Amino acid sequence: MFRGFERDNAYYAKRASGHAVGKASNAAVWQTVSTIGGDRGYYWTVLALEPGRRLTLHFGMRAPGSGVLEFEIDPQADDRTRLTVTANWHPQGVWGLLYWYAMVPAHLFIFRAMSRAMLRHAARGA
Repeated sequence: MFRGFERDNAYYAKRASGHAVGKASNAAVWQTVSTIGGDRGYYWTVLALEPGRRLTLHFGMRAPGSGVLEFEIDPQADDRTRLTVTANWHPQGVWGLLYWYAMVPAHLFIFRAMSRAMLRHAARGA
């Protein structure tokens, strides 16, 4: 999918994600997601953008492989929104696989916590 134009990176991505559902409108959650970058300290390249629905960012870090971080917004009933954060990683060789498997437990925790925090931020209207 997003192999970083490197033929040595694995074709099939490894994937980890976390999600949360919160009492915030789709528009408020999109506003929070779309402000990632700049003053918030994240400088990823935007690879895909579906306003109000999805933002896909390149990891932009030195690591043995190539990856993306995707934020997906799904409206739910009662003005609630589900936010899913997913990493897709195309490892490069054994070091890329070792990196992935070492980081999976942390990623699962981080992505759930990130989703909850972003939904709380959106609900406050900040």
